[in-house]
Amino acid sequence: MKRVWQSLMMLLWASLVLTSCLKSGDEELTFYDDAGIVSFSLGTLNCYQHTLSTNGADSTYLTKITGSSYKFYINQATREIYNPDSLPYGTDAAHVVCTVGTKNSGVVAVKSVVGDTLRWHSSSDSIDFTQPREFVVFSSSNAAQARYTVRVNVHQQKADTFSWSEASRSDLFASLTGMKAVAVGTEVLLFGSNGEETLVFGRGDNGWEQRTLSIGSLDAEAWKNVVVRGDSVIVKNGGELLCRKAQGDWMKLADTDVRQLVAASSLHLFAISADGQLVSSADEGRTWNVEPLDDDAALLPTQDISYTCTRVRTNDDVERVVLVGNRSESAYPNDANAVVWSKIEDGNDGSVEHSWSYSTVNSGSRFPLKRLRGLTVANYGEGMVALGGSGFGGSTAAPFASLYESRDGGIAWRTRDYLPLPSGFQSTDGVFAITSDADNYLWIVCGGTGQVWRGRLNRLGWTTEQTSFTK
Repeated sequence: MKRVWQSLMMLLWASLVLTSCLKSGDEELTFYDDAGIVSFSLGTLNCYQHTLSTNGADSTYLTKITGSSYKFYINQATREIYNPDSLPYGTDAAHVVCTVGTKNSGVVAVKSVVGDTLRWHSSSDSIDFTQPREFVVFSSSNAAQARYTVRVNVHQQKADTFSWSEASRSDLFASLTGMKAVAVGTEVLLFGSNGEETLVFGRGDNGWEQRTLSIGSLDAEAWKNVVVRGDSVIVKNGGELLCRKAQGDWMKLADTDVRQLVAASSLHLFAISADGQLVSSADEGRTWNVEPLDDDAALLPTQDISYTCTRVRTNDDVERVVLVGNRSESAYPNDANAVVWSKIEDGNDGSVEHSWSYSTVNSGSRFPLKRLRGLTVANYGEGMVALGGSGFGGSTAAPFASLYESRDGGIAWRTRDYLPLPSGFQSTDGVFAITSDADNYLWIVCGGTGQVWRGRLNRLGWTTEQTSFTK
């Protein structure tokens, strides 16, 4: 190895002497004793993507990636160089060209993967980065050298692939006749009715377990009346509102005569009143006011009601609440689609009252949300997902035919190849629960079989790291 370095330094020395001879005799050549890499970037990269042709056959196509768009972090303390934002799945890491900037015109060599041989680095030569590589930079005076480990990170999973696993199976859920799941951070709670009362379940060290409530039992309809507001779970139990904050004890908020608690934002609780109107409360259920609607109140849902509440991307103080459900099966037997309402909640100006908007486009859309038994929606990814059992009334959908996704506030609902139901999924028709947690996992609990599924879109599980460094 010593001979290799001597040869490299002799070549460097000869090139410097030749350069100095070509300059005027009045110029003095300066050599520096420090060595270091100060910049690192990639050139254009090949990325091979897989897709299905029109006849269903798998095919591969080539795309080009601008490698310089992926910033590299240089840790001078540990002498490590890497890209915190991984290159896309399918990137050819075996043939990579890179540009290396050094301190005071130091010279860079790359160590072989099979021995101690070094070769001069050239920005036009490709390097195999399927494993970490060692770069050696020599100072111009040959008095110092520095060794760096360079890693080019490439995603090992396809971004838009959904991975399901059966998290557990519990006989506790097999006999439930109705259920609803909610997530507070990473905690998932299941409220389920056995026909006589609503039981509460949570995940513990030994799987799912029934939770004892300090306020006594919940009535058989309480599972339909559960909402989440911040770190609080709020339940309507008969004629009173109950609340559990930050995994603490349950407490009473207020007495109430609303028919059903249906949604919550950071500003309001929302409910259907005894006379069928949509009402809201800004004081934790003590008083209720009628909400303004832009369409007929007869279009409000009366069964299979669920909601989502998300912050608008352009303003953290503005939320969009989407209310989804079905109209009465007996009063409206011919409905083919669900009903969808949405409202903007503006925390910047509480004096501005926004009306609830009925998604009339949903009725004539090419992609309506079908009328399904037990229909439930949940936030997920860039939008929301919906799941339901068999269609009824004017809907002939098969039970649990697919997950549906909406990215436009509930107007259009589409099936996606990257959002499949779990293989082996089985549930009683219309008796299930679905929710998503803070780690971007989607949870489905199945009635009858007691299956509990947990899944996540790969890219939503990737850690978000800093991708640009200026120092």
